Amino acid sequence: MASSAARARCSPSPAKANPAASPGAAPRLRRAYRMVVQAAGERLVGKLGGAKILAAADASLASGRVGLNVLDGRAA
Repeated sequence: MASSAARARCSPSPAKANPAASPGAAPRLRRAYRMVVQAAGERLVGKLGGAKILAAADASLASGRVGLNVLDGRAA
Protein backbone atom coordinates (compact mmCIF):
# COMPACT_ATOMS: atom_id res chain seq x y z
CA MET A 1 0.00 0.00 0.00
CA ALA A 2 1.31 3.47 -0.85
CA SER A 3 2.12 5.82 1.96
CA SER A 4 -0.13 8.77 2.67
CA ALA A 5 2.70 11.02 1.48
CA ALA A 6 2.68 9.24 -1.88
CA ARG A 7 -1.10 9.59 -2.16
CA ALA A 8 -0.85 13.29 -1.42
CA ARG A 9 1.56 13.79 -4.33
CA CYS A 10 -0.45 11.74 -6.84
CA SER A 11 -2.36 14.01 -9.16
CA PRO A 12 -4.10 13.65 -12.52
CA SER A 13 -2.18 14.88 -15.52
CA PRO A 14 -3.68 17.43 -17.89
CA ALA A 15 -6.21 15.80 -20.22
CA LYS A 16 -5.17 14.71 -23.69
CA ALA A 17 -7.35 13.60 -26.58
CA ASN A 18 -8.66 10.58 -24.66
CA PRO A 19 -11.93 11.53 -22.92
CA ALA A 20 -11.43 8.77 -20.33
CA ALA A 21 -8.34 10.61 -19.07
CA SER A 22 -10.03 13.95 -18.53
CA PRO A 23 -9.90 15.08 -14.89
CA GLY A 24 -13.05 13.87 -13.18
CA ALA A 25 -14.17 11.79 -16.17
CA ALA A 26 -14.87 8.09 -15.72
CA PRO A 27 -13.95 5.55 -18.39
CA ARG A 28 -16.83 4.67 -20.69
CA LEU A 29 -18.73 1.47 -19.88
CA ARG A 30 -18.39 -1.61 -22.08
CA ARG A 31 -15.21 -0.31 -23.69
CA ALA A 32 -11.75 -1.85 -23.38
CA TYR A 33 -8.86 0.33 -22.25
CA ARG A 34 -5.18 -0.52 -22.10
CA MET A 35 -3.77 0.35 -18.69
CA VAL A 36 -0.01 0.77 -18.26
CA VAL A 37 1.85 1.37 -15.00
CA GLN A 38 5.52 2.31 -15.31
CA ALA A 39 7.82 2.32 -12.30
CA ALA A 40 11.38 3.65 -12.35
CA GLY A 41 13.11 4.22 -9.03
CA GLU A 42 10.92 6.53 -6.99
CA ARG A 43 8.70 7.54 -9.94
CA LEU A 44 5.37 5.89 -10.77
CA VAL A 45 3.36 6.78 -13.89
CA GLY A 46 -0.07 5.41 -14.82
CA LYS A 47 -1.62 5.63 -18.28
CA LEU A 48 -5.11 4.75 -19.47
CA GLY A 49 -5.72 4.52 -23.19
CA GLY A 50 -2.32 6.14 -23.81
CA ALA A 51 -3.05 9.26 -21.73
CA LYS A 52 -1.16 9.85 -18.48
CA ILE A 53 -3.64 9.86 -15.61
CA LEU A 54 -1.32 9.44 -12.64
CA ALA A 55 2.17 10.58 -11.65
CA ALA A 56 3.77 10.09 -8.26
CA ALA A 57 7.24 10.41 -6.76
CA ASP A 58 8.18 9.05 -3.36
CA ALA A 59 11.47 7.51 -2.22
CA SER A 60 9.54 4.87 -0.24
CA LEU A 61 8.16 3.59 -3.58
CA ALA A 62 11.61 2.63 -4.95
CA SER A 63 10.64 -1.06 -4.82
CA GLY A 64 7.50 -3.09 -4.29
CA ARG A 65 4.37 -4.06 -6.19
CA VAL A 66 1.42 -2.44 -7.91
CA GLY A 67 -2.11 -3.76 -7.46
CA LEU A 68 -5.39 -3.21 -9.27
CA ASN A 69 -8.75 -3.42 -7.54
CA VAL A 70 -11.80 -3.72 -9.80
CA LEU A 71 -15.16 -3.32 -8.08
CA ASP A 72 -18.27 -4.90 -9.60
CA GLY A 73 -16.42 -5.72 -12.79
CA ARG A 74 -13.90 -8.00 -14.41
CA ALA A 75 -10.25 -7.54 -15.24
CA ALA A 76 -8.84 -9.70 -18.03
